[in-house]
Amino acid sequence: MIGDKESFIDLIYCPEMSGLKRDIYSLSRLYEDRNKIYPLVNDLFKRNFTEQQIKGKNILLKPNWVHHSKSENDHYCLITNHMFTLSVLESVLQYLPGRVTIGDAPIQGCIWNKMMDTRFMETIEEFRRFYKTEINIKDFRRKIWEKSIGKVITDNNPLSEYSIFDLGESSFLDPISNNEGNFRVTNYDYRILQGTHRKGLHKYCIANDVLTADIIINLPKVKTHQKTGLTCALKNLVGINGEKDYLPHHRAGGTKDGGDCYPGRNYLREISQAVFDIANKNIGKKSYLFWKYLGQSFWKINGKSPYKQLAAGWYGNDTSWRMVMDLNYIAQFGIVNGSVSEKPVRTIFNFIDGIIGGEGNGPLKPMPFPLGFIGFSNNSALTDMVFALLMSFDPKKIPLIDAACKKFLGVNFKIFINAGECSISDLLSYSIKAEPSPGWKNFIENTADIITV
Repeated sequence: MIGDKESFIDLIYCPEMSGLKRDIYSLSRLYEDRNKIYPLVNDLFKRNFTEQQIKGKNILLKPNWVHHSKSENDHYCLITNHMFTLSVLESVLQYLPGRVTIGDAPIQGCIWNKMMDTRFMETIEEFRRFYKTEINIKDFRRKIWEKSIGKVITDNNPLSEYSIFDLGESSFLDPISNNEGNFRVTNYDYRILQGTHRKGLHKYCIANDVLTADIIINLPKVKTHQKTGLTCALKNLVGINGEKDYLPHHRAGGTKDGGDCYPGRNYLREISQAVFDIANKNIGKKSYLFWKYLGQSFWKINGKSPYKQLAAGWYGNDTSWRMVMDLNYIAQFGIVNGSVSEKPVRTIFNFIDGIIGGEGNGPLKPMPFPLGFIGFSNNSALTDMVFALLMSFDPKKIPLIDAACKKFLGVNFKIFINAGECSISDLLSYSIKAEPSPGWKNFIENTADIITV
């Protein structure tokens, strides 16, 4: 299938192929037993790759490693499961790549060593010895929040290991930009962001390990997301950017004032945001916590609402999806010197961990969801559309998926389940209702005309 111009997604419905039930307990057994998950992954891999396509190539595996586990269910639904990642890695290694890098940029407060469990690292070392192949595990972050000392550690990696891209007016963000720099990232100094994103200037800080790869195999975990509705293949590539000061997440103010943080206009929330701006100017100082607490207090005074989440965690967020589109473009067309090619310089494929997905307050506090699928695709827009449908979400109401499908998908695509081609209506027979993130509830759930997607 690889090399065909037609977009496709090849799915395995795990309960049908493994004899397990579609519930959390049964599906979790796939993650616990390599002898159960590896045959499924390897079969899917061999259906879609040949040795010639992998041999001698530099391969990047890009899992979703957003944060270390904080609850007992996180290793099922928070990150790409390590057993799934290892199964894909071993499938790749059998075809003798030149080098494999596994990397991501989790949030600043993630404790890397807590995320890399002992069994995972020991298995990686066994693979190195057996396959005699270079395997690198990379933390792409430039900055780390060290909670024990209350400070941000800069230069976790030197800037020389990154390329700075400026997409300028071609950025998806430019139509909503102004000259003052109206973008914000929670818990970051907005003044730095003003230097990376404003009208006509849109910079990203991309790890060179990504840009030197011949092939990117994207390993998303399917979850709900506060800012983009769903995180799957498209959103997962945000982790190729090494510094969050280059990542606009929302715009200050309400929708009536040119922002997208909350609907309409609200003076108490405006005050709250102004106080948060002061707090973020003082990160690393003793006064930071005082200003942060005061900002939260002003926000809470105005009452709770699912569509008035802190930091624009709602369906009206018109910023985050644009940033994601920019990064997907760079991932495919970007060159190490910070320029972009007219033609793709690397191929991106998706190997999707949807055995147990995440629902509810994702991406950091999801609840496990018995989705029951793994998949392989050559098109990220198609991947996200299909998994939105499997979760009973309308992809047309998720701006990221809607925009990506219009730009990258077209009308010619194929969907396979257990090696048999199926239609959208066939696909919907496998869908189950997931709980959206609070700010997307009663907005993206399935509609009667969803079959026309």
